[in-house]
Amino acid sequence: MLLLLLQVFWTPCIVHSLNLALKAIASDVTWIGTLIEDARHIRNFVQNHTNALTIYKQYTQLSLLKIADTRFASSFIMLKRLREVKTALGSMVISEFWSFWRRTDQVASQKVKDKVLDDGWWDTVDLSIKIMEPIISLLRFADTDQPILAEVYEGWDSMIESMRSIVMESECPEYGTSAENLWTIIRDILISRWDKNCTPLHCLAHSLNPKFYTQEWLTSGSGASHRVPPHMDAEIAHGRKIALRRLFQDSDMLEEAEEGFVDFSTGTGRFGGYDVLRDRGVKKPYAWWATHGATSPILQKLALRIISQVTSSSCCERNWSTYGNLYSVKKSRLEQSRAESMVYVHSNLRLIYRKREEWVKGKTKMWDVFPDDMGLDSSMELALANMDLNDPVLEPVTFDESDRMEGSSSTAGDAGHQMGREEDEGEEDEDQGSDEYVDVDSGMEEDY
Repeated sequence: MLLLLLQVFWTPCIVHSLNLALKAIASDVTWIGTLIEDARHIRNFVQNHTNALTIYKQYTQLSLLKIADTRFASSFIMLKRLREVKTALGSMVISEFWSFWRRTDQVASQKVKDKVLDDGWWDTVDLSIKIMEPIISLLRFADTDQPILAEVYEGWDSMIESMRSIVMESECPEYGTSAENLWTIIRDILISRWDKNCTPLHCLAHSLNPKFYTQEWLTSGSGASHRVPPHMDAEIAHGRKIALRRLFQDSDMLEEAEEGFVDFSTGTGRFGGYDVLRDRGVKKPYAWWATHGATSPILQKLALRIISQVTSSSCCERNWSTYGNLYSVKKSRLEQSRAESMVYVHSNLRLIYRKREEWVKGKTKMWDVFPDDMGLDSSMELALANMDLNDPVLEPVTFDESDRMEGSSSTAGDAGHQMGREEDEGEEDEDQGSDEYVDVDSGMEEDY
């Protein structure tokens, strides 16, 4: 039993690690943290004041996105949405209705107006989005239940190199310091997170990915000048050796696996055939090993096991979120077997239905994009939905009056009747107003 336990590797969730990295950057880089707070203020003010929301909806049908507390990446997605509706926000604050209604909350409304009309503030928004885009891209890629363990090491390395290039090439006064000092802060955060996320299993998976031995990969990409095959990288080689020794307690099996790896990494012997080398950059890692790995059975079995591993717990978290809708203090008499069956049916129904034409159009289109924490009996607009990061096609979707559900908020045509109404809602209460979330969890993953 002890030998079996030694063969078990603990691999952190990469999505969680990236979210913690984003949170640390916003905390340590003052101007980014201030920018997010300003964006949160604008979003909350518009969504929590009926009159402001009514004026805003006269100029766009795109809803403002709410920050999910457990997903800090949603802060930067919210910034991207604000950038998309910049024109609508500008039209809102200079409209005659705004000038009349803002008297009810002059301090907060004036702050919103000052930020929206400040070109320097929007330049800062653009800069922060540009800097954080590599992390968001990696997060989109990793937030899936597809087996991508063999891509994680390279993903982190390329992401760090891309961010370095962006920061060093974007010398701006918003930094409040030199580009070198800013990059030092960001680099230390990313390296610290990567050190906690990286395990010998990641090094082994990277070493077993045939793509990383091709000339196409070695000579392309932002960090091509520093790229070397995995078996020639000291850090990766050290992690690979540790993993192999833990996985193979028998010395004969370890020796056979290492001999197979020598032929694989150098493209000689058992792995030196023309079709074997040609397919390195063509087939996916699992397919490559299933097709060409039979000449080294032990290494093939190991590679298929390692490459099949997932790196994110998002799929489990979505099931937990669904279970939270079914079981609560008021609904606590469900038997465990029935609750499991309901979660199974709900999750698979979403996956199956997204393949049908009715999900794109018709009365039931995009029925499953509601927030998982909305509750089963809530009534709200379809537009105020859960915009998943892995479903970017949903972000620009607009909804007309025919798509509204019962209980939706007032339309733009009622603006003239609402201008005289005063409201006591606080703009900083994040739990009020629209319940639209942007979350890194996705209901349907793409095959990367």
